[in-house]
Amino acid sequence: MFAVRDPAESFEVNRNAFAWALKASNWFRAKGGEDYTNELWQLWDEIKDADDVDHFDAVLDALYDLADEDRCWIRFEAPATPEETP
Repeated sequence: MFAVRDPAESFEVNRNAFAWALKASNWFRAKGGEDYTNELWQLWDEIKDADDVDHFDAVLDALYDLADEDRCWIRFEAPATPEETP
C-alpha cells in the first residue's frame, strides 16, 4: 500500500491521508475489510484517531509487524512536485 506523507502538511492531514490509503488498499479488503473483529481493522480504527505523532508511530509499528506477516509492503511517498505532474 502507498501513502503520501507531505512534510508541508499538518499531522492531522497526513494521518487522515494514511488512514484513507490503508482503508482503500487491497490488503485491507483481503483481510476482511469492514469486519471490525480483524486485527487490521482494529489498527486502522486506532490510527485514524491517533492524537499525536507518538501514538501514530506506535500503531504504525504494529501495522508494520502485521504487514510483515502478510507479506504486504507499506510505502510512504513524498507528494509530486509541479514539475513531475502533467
